[in-house]
Amino acid sequence: MLIFVAKLIFWFSCIAIIFPYTGYPLFLHLRAKTKKLNFAAYDKNELPLVSIIMAVHNEEFIISNKIQSILNSNYPNHLYEIIIGSDASTDNTNAVLDKFASNYEQISVEFFNKRRGKINIINKLVKKAKADLILFTD
Repeated sequence: MLIFVAKLIFWFSCIAIIFPYTGYPLFLHLRAKTKKLNFAAYDKNELPLVSIIMAVHNEEFIISNKIQSILNSNYPNHLYEIIIGSDASTDNTNAVLDKFASNYEQISVEFFNKRRGKINIINKLVKKAKADLILFTD
């Protein structure tokens, strides 16, 4: 009987260690496949306005893809704003941001000439946000 209890405790412990790393993610993956995200099913008047905030520095090679992925999202364009702060970028980041800001009305950019750090940039940009729901992204 004692050996049976010891084996039971051993196998329960193994499962308790392995399940969070393998079983649960597999469960979520399978569960997510059955879910369908469809914003069209909601009344567009009920969706909240979202402010998306980014602090960037010297990201000319990836910033276009990042902004384009947000613009290509399923969320209605008129219900989000993108606020970007360039922390004294020394590469072509500012030119890329300026081009996006001139082509899309929901994008606003603030250029900082002196390095301030990510937290200071974010704190400054939050004050410009119009929405109650704020999304921070890199």
